[in-house]
Amino acid sequence: MAAEQRQNFEENLEEQLAEIDPATLQYLEQLIAENAPAVRKIVQNVLDEPISQEMAQRLHKPFQPRAPPRERRARKRQEQNIRTVTDYQNEILDQYDEAKHEG
Repeated sequence: MAAEQRQNFEENLEEQLAEIDPATLQYLEQLIAENAPAVRKIVQNVLDEPISQEMAQRLHKPFQPRAPPRERRARKRQEQNIRTVTDYQNEILDQYDEAKHEG
């Protein structure tokens, strides 16, 4: 059960981080690299603060995983690019006929 909770936490964290401005994320990464204990203290201070009603409501929403956009695009491309053996045979026959007429 702990592994599942960790995975849910990581997915939720990733979703939350995706909503943050990339420049802010780079700054946070730099802060952690330069002074991890201070960042831990700041995080702990934030965690010690009471949670607002709005945040509490957001936390109680069920997690709904979303497929990454790349996978959806790739799936669509795969559906469009499915060719049958007959397609290839017809293409070869067309090329053969063109070569036969030219040569």
